[in-house]
Amino acid sequence: MGRFATSLGPSMAFAVATSMLGCGARTELGADDDDQGGGGGSGETSTTSGNTTTGGDSLCHPGDPAEKLATGYAWPYGLALTNDRVFFTDYDSGGALLSVPKAGGAVTTLAAFDYPDGLAIADGQAFVAVSGESRVVRIAVGGGIPTPLFASSGPTDLVVGDAGDLYVAEYLGNAVVRAEQSGGPKTTLASNEEAPFRIALTPTRVVFSTLSRMGTVPRQGGDVTHVDVSARAFATDGETIYASIDPNPAIVRIDLDGAVTTLWSLGADSGFIDGIALDGDRLFFTQLTQNVVSIESIRTDGTDLRTHVSEPSGPFPSRVVLDDSCLYATFGGDSVADGFVLRAPKN
Repeated sequence: MGRFATSLGPSMAFAVATSMLGCGARTELGADDDDQGGGGGSGETSTTSGNTTTGGDSLCHPGDPAEKLATGYAWPYGLALTNDRVFFTDYDSGGALLSVPKAGGAVTTLAAFDYPDGLAIADGQAFVAVSGESRVVRIAVGGGIPTPLFASSGPTDLVVGDAGDLYVAEYLGNAVVRAEQSGGPKTTLASNEEAPFRIALTPTRVVFSTLSRMGTVPRQGGDVTHVDVSARAFATDGETIYASIDPNPAIVRIDLDGAVTTLWSLGADSGFIDGIALDGDRLFFTQLTQNVVSIESIRTDGTDLRTHVSEPSGPFPSRVVLDDSCLYATFGGDSVADGFVLRAPKN
């Protein structure tokens, strides 16, 4: 089974309503209903959706060189942190869930899977969307036998809430679903969506991206609202969504009323912007342009572009997550096993 990999990878030209950017056109995303309940925002757990995770003990300092913590993998993709370790999935037919110390050291294989994709960590457990096996599993971060939670039609991304719930983007099922972290029956929150593949939480809503647009739906179910922008990746502070879009690569801000504002654009250069993470008033993102792979950041008002990592060539950039002092990113998906997990200072 190849990646929805090819469809979600760098060769994919996502359908984006570029005419909306900066011109005031909008679709209401909807206000949060008072009776929705729910818990914390997108940073409540360590997930691949991309906000800061505490920990790291000032491991990185300004001026420190970037370091590859794990090398020689097909496509390191899903990415999550604990206080002292980096967890990642290697998206391949002989893939796996693995971890490596933040400070560097031996890589540990926790379990082998067929095309493991999205990854989230909460309460000492790693939750994995195993797209090649059409299921979601749980495994202790210290290792052990994986526990199957429920069948899932092409799961690509997932996020855990603070009330024992788990939210999954089902790429092949064209749906966004909720289930208990302990497993059990699923509840469909959004259906007939075009291949959802990224997902995050606000205090009361689930935010997701499909091949043609973004949407939100109350955590407990209800009306789905959309905005006609398709995002490779996004992060949210609970009130505003920041997204990396195609086919004209850019970083945009999406307000809850559906207004879309371009913050930074790659311009006419060939390439793409992928992983995105929010840290205070800065947005970190991975990009590929003119055969250069890099990790950049800008302020949330679109100013002060900084380059944190830049390499003249390499595999495709994917996810990025942050802790107190470091950024971590996955690179892979090339024709050879040259994918890697990288650590660098975020300041």
